[in-house]
Amino acid sequence: MIHLLQQKGAVVQYHDPFIQRFKQDGWEMESVSDLMQTVRLADVIVIVTNHSSYDYEAILKESALIVDTRNALGELGKKNPRVVRL
Repeated sequence: MIHLLQQKGAVVQYHDPFIQRFKQDGWEMESVSDLMQTVRLADVIVIVTNHSSYDYEAILKESALIVDTRNALGELGKKNPRVVRL
């Protein structure tokens, strides 16, 4: 999926406190170092893993749009128009 988005011109980045870098099918990605700066600049944030170390309230405050696939935002995201819950 990431590769398809990149082929369409999207800039795809990720942050994970446990996986600093990964390789897949001949391409490699490295976790961004400054999570909150990346959040502020992103058009959309997609939450695919619910890590307890993240300050989800701060992420929500600084995000333009969040797709929350893990219900990581819980009650914070329930009625927020900037949150899409899957």
